[in-house]
Amino acid sequence: VSQAFCQETGCKRLMLAGSAEVLAQVRELLPNPLRSLVIGEFTADVQASPNAVLTLSLDIAAQADLAEEQQLVEQVITAAAKGGGGVIGLADTLSALHQGRVHQLLVEENYTASGYVCGHCGYIAAEHAAKCPYCGYSEISASPDVINRAIHKALETGATVNVVRESDALTQAGGVAALLRY
Repeated sequence: VSQAFCQETGCKRLMLAGSAEVLAQVRELLPNPLRSLVIGEFTADVQASPNAVLTLSLDIAAQADLAEEQQLVEQVITAAAKGGGGVIGLADTLSALHQGRVHQLLVEENYTASGYVCGHCGYIAAEHAAKCPYCGYSEISASPDVINRAIHKALETGATVNVVRESDALTQAGGVAALLRY
Protein backbone atom coordinates (compact mmCIF):
# COMPACT_ATOMS: atom_id res chain seq x y z
CA VAL A 1 0.00 0.00 0.00
CA SER A 2 1.45 3.32 -0.99
CA GLN A 3 0.63 6.76 0.25
CA ALA A 4 -0.09 7.85 -3.35
CA PHE A 5 -2.64 5.03 -3.73
CA CYS A 6 -4.44 6.13 -0.57
CA GLN A 7 -4.52 9.74 -1.71
CA GLU A 8 -5.78 8.83 -5.19
CA THR A 9 -8.51 6.50 -3.97
CA GLY A 10 -9.54 8.45 -0.88
CA CYS A 11 -8.64 5.54 1.39
CA LYS A 12 -9.24 6.60 4.99
CA ARG A 13 -8.74 3.28 6.79
CA LEU A 14 -6.34 0.36 6.48
CA MET A 15 -6.45 -3.12 7.92
CA LEU A 16 -3.44 -5.40 8.01
CA ALA A 17 -3.55 -9.19 7.70
CA GLY A 18 -0.91 -11.86 7.43
CA SER A 19 1.36 -14.01 9.55
CA ALA A 20 2.64 -12.56 12.81
CA GLU A 21 6.11 -12.12 11.31
CA VAL A 22 4.83 -10.33 8.20
CA LEU A 23 2.57 -8.08 10.27
CA ALA A 24 5.52 -7.00 12.41
CA GLN A 25 7.61 -6.20 9.32
CA VAL A 26 4.82 -4.31 7.57
CA ARG A 27 4.11 -2.27 10.70
CA GLU A 28 7.78 -1.23 10.80
CA LEU A 29 7.88 -0.28 7.13
CA LEU A 30 4.66 1.74 7.02
CA PRO A 31 5.23 5.50 6.88
CA ASN A 32 3.57 7.45 9.71
CA PRO A 33 0.74 8.88 7.55
CA LEU A 34 -0.29 5.35 6.57
CA ARG A 35 0.30 3.96 10.06
CA SER A 36 -2.27 6.43 11.38
CA LEU A 37 -4.89 4.95 9.02
CA VAL A 38 -4.57 1.40 10.41
CA ILE A 39 -7.75 0.48 12.32
CA GLY A 40 -6.76 -3.07 13.13
CA GLU A 41 -4.90 -6.18 12.15
CA PHE A 42 -5.33 -9.91 12.32
CA THR A 43 -3.34 -13.03 11.58
CA ALA A 44 -4.44 -14.92 8.50
CA ASP A 45 -2.89 -17.70 6.51
CA VAL A 46 -2.18 -17.10 2.82
CA GLN A 47 -4.47 -20.04 2.10
CA ALA A 48 -7.38 -18.54 4.07
CA SER A 49 -10.62 -18.32 2.13
CA PRO A 50 -11.90 -14.91 1.03
CA ASN A 51 -14.96 -15.44 3.24
CA ALA A 52 -12.82 -16.07 6.31
CA VAL A 53 -10.77 -12.93 5.64
CA LEU A 54 -13.95 -10.92 5.01
CA THR A 55 -15.52 -12.10 8.27
CA LEU A 56 -12.43 -11.14 10.28
CA SER A 57 -12.23 -7.79 8.47
CA LEU A 58 -15.87 -6.96 9.10
CA ASP A 59 -15.52 -7.74 12.82
CA ILE A 60 -12.55 -5.38 13.14
CA ALA A 61 -14.31 -2.68 11.09
CA ALA A 62 -17.41 -2.94 13.30
CA GLN A 63 -15.28 -2.58 16.44
CA ALA A 64 -13.51 0.45 14.94
CA ASP A 65 -16.87 2.02 14.02
CA LEU A 66 -18.17 1.60 17.57
CA ALA A 67 -15.00 3.12 19.02
CA GLU A 68 -15.26 6.12 16.65
CA GLU A 69 -18.93 6.60 17.56
CA GLN A 70 -18.13 6.55 21.28
CA GLN A 71 -15.32 9.06 20.78
CA LEU A 72 -17.63 11.37 18.81
CA VAL A 73 -20.34 11.17 21.47
CA GLU A 74 -17.80 12.03 24.18
CA GLN A 75 -16.53 14.95 22.08
CA VAL A 76 -20.05 16.38 21.67
CA ILE A 77 -20.98 15.94 25.33
CA THR A 78 -17.72 17.59 26.43
CA ALA A 79 -18.23 20.49 24.01
CA ALA A 80 -21.80 20.97 25.25
CA ALA A 81 -20.71 20.85 28.91
CA LYS A 82 -18.12 23.55 28.23
CA GLY A 83 -20.77 25.70 26.55
CA GLY A 84 -18.87 25.56 23.30
CA GLY A 85 -19.26 23.73 20.04
CA GLY A 86 -21.87 21.17 20.99
CA VAL A 87 -25.48 20.75 22.05
CA ILE A 88 -27.32 17.81 23.59
CA GLY A 89 -30.96 16.98 23.96
CA LEU A 90 -33.86 17.39 21.58
CA ALA A 91 -34.80 21.05 22.14
CA ASP A 92 -31.28 22.49 21.87
CA THR A 93 -30.32 20.27 18.95
CA LEU A 94 -33.44 21.17 16.97
CA SER A 95 -32.87 24.86 17.62
CA ALA A 96 -29.24 24.70 16.43
CA LEU A 97 -30.35 22.70 13.41
CA HIS A 98 -32.88 25.34 12.39
CA GLN A 99 -30.22 28.03 12.73
CA GLY A 100 -27.96 26.10 10.34
CA ARG A 101 -25.27 25.71 13.00
CA VAL A 102 -25.10 21.90 13.01
CA HIS A 103 -21.96 20.36 11.53
CA GLN A 104 -22.59 16.77 12.68
CA LEU A 105 -25.91 15.44 13.93
CA LEU A 106 -25.73 12.43 16.24
CA VAL A 107 -28.89 10.35 16.62
CA GLU A 108 -29.23 7.24 18.70
CA GLU A 109 -30.20 4.25 16.57
CA ASN A 110 -34.00 3.69 16.59
CA TYR A 111 -34.56 6.95 18.50
CA THR A 112 -37.86 8.66 17.82
CA ALA A 113 -39.48 11.66 19.44
CA SER A 114 -42.70 13.50 18.91
CA GLY A 115 -42.67 17.25 18.53
CA TYR A 116 -44.05 20.14 16.53
CA VAL A 117 -43.49 21.57 13.07
CA CYS A 118 -44.22 25.04 11.68
CA GLY A 119 -46.35 24.76 8.54
CA HIS A 120 -44.74 27.89 7.08
CA CYS A 121 -40.96 27.80 7.61
CA GLY A 122 -40.51 24.15 8.61
CA TYR A 123 -39.14 24.95 12.08
CA ILE A 124 -39.03 21.76 14.17
CA ALA A 125 -39.56 22.06 17.90
CA ALA A 126 -39.67 19.76 20.89
CA GLU A 127 -42.32 21.82 22.68
CA HIS A 128 -45.55 23.36 21.47
CA ALA A 129 -45.82 27.11 21.00
CA ALA A 130 -48.82 29.23 20.01
CA LYS A 131 -46.81 30.61 17.11
CA CYS A 132 -43.46 29.90 15.47
CA PRO A 133 -40.60 31.70 17.23
CA TYR A 134 -38.86 32.20 13.86
CA CYS A 135 -41.55 33.32 11.40
CA GLY A 136 -44.52 34.08 13.68
CA TYR A 137 -46.80 31.69 11.80
CA SER A 138 -49.56 30.25 13.98
CA GLU A 139 -49.99 26.88 12.25
CA ILE A 140 -47.81 24.72 14.47
CA SER A 141 -48.80 21.08 14.12
CA ALA A 142 -47.93 18.00 16.11
CA SER A 143 -45.60 15.46 14.50
CA PRO A 144 -45.21 11.89 15.76
CA ASP A 145 -41.54 11.73 14.69
CA VAL A 146 -39.46 14.89 14.45
CA ILE A 147 -36.21 12.92 14.30
CA ASN A 148 -36.71 11.94 10.65
CA ARG A 149 -37.48 15.58 9.87
CA ALA A 150 -34.33 16.63 11.75
CA ILE A 151 -32.23 14.18 9.75
CA HIS A 152 -33.61 15.55 6.49
CA LYS A 153 -33.00 19.12 7.67
CA ALA A 154 -29.42 18.24 8.61
CA LEU A 155 -28.75 16.77 5.19
CA GLU A 156 -30.33 19.80 3.47
CA THR A 157 -27.99 22.12 5.35
CA GLY A 158 -24.89 20.08 4.52
CA ALA A 159 -24.47 18.53 7.97
CA THR A 160 -23.22 14.99 8.47
CA VAL A 161 -25.62 12.56 10.14
CA ASN A 162 -24.22 9.87 12.43
CA VAL A 163 -26.50 7.09 13.64
CA VAL A 164 -24.97 5.95 16.90
CA ARG A 165 -25.35 2.41 18.22
CA GLU A 166 -24.92 1.31 21.80
CA SER A 167 -24.12 4.56 23.56
CA ASP A 168 -25.32 4.93 27.12
CA ALA A 169 -23.81 8.42 27.16
CA LEU A 170 -25.95 9.54 24.20
CA THR A 171 -29.02 7.94 25.75
CA GLN A 172 -28.41 9.90 28.97
CA ALA A 173 -27.87 13.06 26.90
CA GLY A 174 -31.35 12.74 25.39
CA GLY A 175 -30.78 10.48 22.38
CA VAL A 176 -29.75 13.30 20.06
CA ALA A 177 -26.86 15.78 20.00
CA ALA A 178 -24.81 17.84 17.59
CA LEU A 179 -21.35 19.24 16.98
CA LEU A 180 -21.73 22.83 15.84
CA ARG A 181 -20.13 24.78 13.01
CA TYR A 182 -19.93 27.91 15.15
